[in-house]
Amino acid sequence: MSWLLDEPSVVLVCLTFAAALFIVEVALPTVGIAGTLGLGALIVVIVAVADQDLTWWPLIGPALGVTTWAMLIVAQRRSTVAEVFAAGVYALGGAAFAVVNDDAASMVVTVLATAGLALGFPRLHDGATRLARRPVQVGMEALVGGVAIVDRWDRRSGTVLLEGSRWNASATHAIDLTPGDPVTVVGFHGNTVDVGPRSGDVWPPPGPAEDRCRN
Repeated sequence: MSWLLDEPSVVLVCLTFAAALFIVEVALPTVGIAGTLGLGALIVVIVAVADQDLTWWPLIGPALGVTTWAMLIVAQRRSTVAEVFAAGVYALGGAAFAVVNDDAASMVVTVLATAGLALGFPRLHDGATRLARRPVQVGMEALVGGVAIVDRWDRRSGTVLLEGSRWNASATHAIDLTPGDPVTVVGFHGNTVDVGPRSGDVWPPPGPAEDRCRN
């Protein structure tokens, strides 16, 4: 296996692999798996460059291209100019690396890697954007916006039924609620949900009920 580190093209392959993994790590929640693998690939690049005494400065181009793609993912936006720039500097850097190190295989890798990253980026970007904009599905944040049913209530606090469980609840206004009344979860503090009116409801309701709560 050590003979692989004697090939300049392997350096470019590992760099491309690391680049792809770092983009995935930025785009998707992999709990550090992609980033760790990418770091491992980058270490192989550094070791191979040192062992072969290669001219490494053209690799700045691929690194700059990957950084540009990653920044677009973080910003959750697309830019034709930026994407063309990313692909261009990646290709130029890879081609320069192949030329200065006199390695035809690196030129082939450059062409394939540039095409693969440029064509795959839109799909990865769109997937990452959808994932980032998806409503929270876990934790207390996932309860916000849900409709709860009053189980017990006394002026500004009580318990509500939400997703099959009883939750302590509170409200900013004193209100005369009865078991079975629907309310909306508008926030939380600790393990207590804050409730408010559903869309279109008047809350606190006018009339005697509100007056009773003030007494």
